[in-house]
Amino acid sequence: MREHRIGGVWPAAERLAVLVDYRACAKDLLRKAWRFGQGLKVDTITAVVVSDRARLTLPGRTALASTEHLAEDLEITVVDLPQAAPGCSLPDRLVAFLRERNVTHLMLGQAPRNRLEIALPHAGRWATACRPENVHPVYSGFQVA
Repeated sequence: MREHRIGGVWPAAERLAVLVDYRACAKDLLRKAWRFGQGLKVDTITAVVVSDRARLTLPGRTALASTEHLAEDLEITVVDLPQAAPGCSLPDRLVAFLRERNVTHLMLGQAPRNRLEIALPHAGRWATACRPENVHPVYSGFQVA
């Protein structure tokens, strides 16, 4: 790599990450990610848990366990988003995590707010992790909690 002045590694295969938490809509998102991944023939699908397990109530922990069980059935790897130093925001931690794993596609659930936002979704800070066309917001079945 040094001989050819290559600065670092780059993704050699398609990898999909999907953000999940304790809400029931996470199961729907996992199924959609699995179908999407099959269509793209991705190498790896990773479900990234963004909930702080220590703060979850018993029903929340039960729901998250059920989501993890579905991920296992779909052969999706489940990983907790690493906790970072105080002051490091969730988007910053997620971007670092995605870059570290060379993720090429990010699927996230997003609650629709109005018709314009549905028609013209924006990926916001998530788009910095990969090319904006590889951020896939999913609206159906999501409700504001």
